[in-house]
Amino acid sequence: MVTFTNEQTVKLDVSYKSFESQVHRTAYLRTKFQDRLDGGLPKKQEFMLYPKEQQLNLVYDFILRELRNKY
Repeated sequence: MVTFTNEQTVKLDVSYKSFESQVHRTAYLRTKFQDRLDGGLPKKQEFMLYPKEQQLNLVYDFILRELRNKY
């Protein structure tokens, strides 16, 4: 069961771990895309070259950046 910020819920037929992995991957790709738009990344894409630990750090960086933008 997924609950969104608008309090709507959706039941998904997927394991928790699969959903969590997809959320992390989506946040990672969004961060990379936003960095590219901001001019922070070279044109060569290296999405699949980062180890899992570094991917998590990028997710945390994304979350912090989003919080700074909101507040």
